[in-house]
Amino acid sequence: MTELHPIQLRGIVVKNLSITVNDPKVAADYEGQVVFGMQRGVSEFERGRTSFAVGLRVDVKPETKDESEPSFEINVELSGQFTVDFDQFDFDDLPRWSEINAPLLLIPYVREQVYGLALRAGVKGMMIPLVISRPARKKVVD
Repeated sequence: MTELHPIQLRGIVVKNLSITVNDPKVAADYEGQVVFGMQRGVSEFERGRTSFAVGLRVDVKPETKDESEPSFEINVELSGQFTVDFDQFDFDDLPRWSEINAPLLLIPYVREQVYGLALRAGVKGMMIPLVISRPARKKVVD
């Protein structure tokens, strides 16, 4: 029997989807790199409360060589609703898990929304780059 992780994703809430196409001709034939910005937010953790949320806000636009207006801009904001079994997972590890693991679990859902939105607006060939998650370094206190 497969053992389940003590933290499970129970739902996705899409809070914002937006796309602005400033130059439809360039956007329709876009090939190239994109600038990918991501911000993370987490609900408050409370001992005994088995649910929490982790949100991602992603901004995607074409890489430009100057300060010109990008041919398109995409913004996606969504939230993953998680549950945790504290009999199997230490409460004190939850903030770090939410910082590193949760965004990696949510990126496929973000990718799906960005790609679908781009296609519906006529932006072809746009792909979100793969990301590397580096854990935050723990500070050593003397």
